Amino acid sequence: MTDPTPRGQTGVPRWVKVSAAIVLLLLLAVVVLHLAGNSFGGHTP
Repeated sequence: MTDPTPRGQTGVPRWVKVSAAIVLLLLLAVVVLHLAGNSFGGHTP
């Protein structure tokens, strides 16, 4: 039997993995900043 996936196309494309990693890192940064007491509301006296 032949392999159902064409040669050179196995799994998820690299750009999807890179995009997911960037989104996860940004989300993690937002969560850390939020827990640290920072917000996007600007400076308050």
